[in-house]
Amino acid sequence: MQINYQDSENQAFEENSSLDYAGTAYAAFLHGPKCLQRLAFPMRYIVNALLILTQFGFCCVYLLFVGQSLREVFLNTKFLTSLNTTAIMALELLVMIPLNFIPDLDTLTVVSTTAVCLQSVGLLMMFVDFCSGPLSDSYILYLAPAWKWPLFFGTAMFSFEGIGVILPLEMEMKNKRNFPRILYGGMTIVTCMYLLIGIGGYLKYGADVKPSITFNLPAGCTSELIRSLFALAIFLSYPLQMYVPLSFVMPYLKGIFLPERRNRWVERAADWLIRATFVLIT
Repeated sequence: MQINYQDSENQAFEENSSLDYAGTAYAAFLHGPKCLQRLAFPMRYIVNALLILTQFGFCCVYLLFVGQSLREVFLNTKFLTSLNTTAIMALELLVMIPLNFIPDLDTLTVVSTTAVCLQSVGLLMMFVDFCSGPLSDSYILYLAPAWKWPLFFGTAMFSFEGIGVILPLEMEMKNKRNFPRILYGGMTIVTCMYLLIGIGGYLKYGADVKPSITFNLPAGCTSELIRSLFALAIFLSYPLQMYVPLSFVMPYLKGIFLPERRNRWVERAADWLIRATFVLIT
């Protein structure tokens, strides 16, 4: 993230304007080695396409995680046990679609801050659970087989899923000089939390640790509260991740399907339709 941000700043200085990811890639190739300069124009679209696919992947995982977490809560509390994960994910759309109608980052910041607060409470409760009770007595493998390393890198990258919204956030800030301090501070906190959860969860549950540590928690009021907090936090984080592909595609689709002179209500209806379609795709 630091390299990406610094490269964007360097290219923006040369271009005398703020750059997004596609603009950064374009400028980097344009001012790079001569053998790569001809790739500058297509690289703009390649970067946008890859970013859209990446953010779509995050959003799909978010919906699945919320569905599986709520399914676990319902089974353990003997409430709505007839609903499977697929049905729960379908019900999520009733709230998720209107939530993604929020068009600006200022409002999404409030939603995202709420999600961060919920995650912080859930993490604190999880640390208490790690510190209470015995640790795992199973054999702990200190070095995983090489064929599992790609899974680790994928998991680590997912923990820093905010990389897709770094430059859009920086471009929307009023005081951009504060952005490096916010970026480095945020990444330090995320890295420490990632290490604590990973090490603590592995010591607590050993080789039986599941892809999401919340699914290792035993049935009980505290565990169900933790699962519910994380499910709600991830649910509220979804719109911020969807903001990136929408910001790329929305102007393009409106330019194709809507006339130049259009009614304000027609444009708003088209905006809602596109947003709802993107959520349904995930």
